[in-house]
Amino acid sequence: MPTIGLIVEGPYYEAAIPIFVGRCRAGVKIITRKCRGSVTGRLAGILAELDRTPRIERVFAISDADGEEPTRLLFAMRTRIADNYRFVVTPIIIVEMLEAWLIADSEALKHVLGSGRSFPHPERIRDPKAELARLFSGPPVILPRPRAGSPRRLI
Repeated sequence: MPTIGLIVEGPYYEAAIPIFVGRCRAGVKIITRKCRGSVTGRLAGILAELDRTPRIERVFAISDADGEEPTRLLFAMRTRIADNYRFVVTPIIIVEMLEAWLIADSEALKHVLGSGRSFPHPERIRDPKAELARLFSGPPVILPRPRAGSPRRLI
C-alpha cells in the first residue's frame, strides 16, 4: 500500500486534508504530523522524522497563507527542504483559508449538519473560520449508523 506523509498546521487541517487525499487517491496510507503553528518553522525537523519512517513515497507540507504573500511563503518552505530525503517533498500554500474549502462542500455540510445550505462563492466569505463555527453552533445532528456492508462516510 502506498504511503504519503502530510505536514499540516492545526486541527482543521489534520481532520480534513487526509479525507481530501483519500478521495483523490484510494488505498493510500496517510501519516499526518501536526505543527501546532507555522509549518515553515518546524518543517526541517518533521521531514527528518518522516525520513526515518519506512515506505513513504511523498510528503505534502501544507500551510495556510493567512493573508501573507503565497510566493514568499512557498520560497521560505522550499529553503528548508533538504535534497537528501528518500521521498519527494511538495510544499502547498492554501491561499484562501481551509475553512472556505470546507464550506464549499455543500454535500458534506448537508450530511454533517442536516441542512442543504449552499455557498456559491466561499472565497468571498470575510471570515470563513467564524462562519464554520457559526454553522456548527446549532443543535447536534445525530447521524444514522451505516448499514452492514455499506461504505462508511467520513464526512
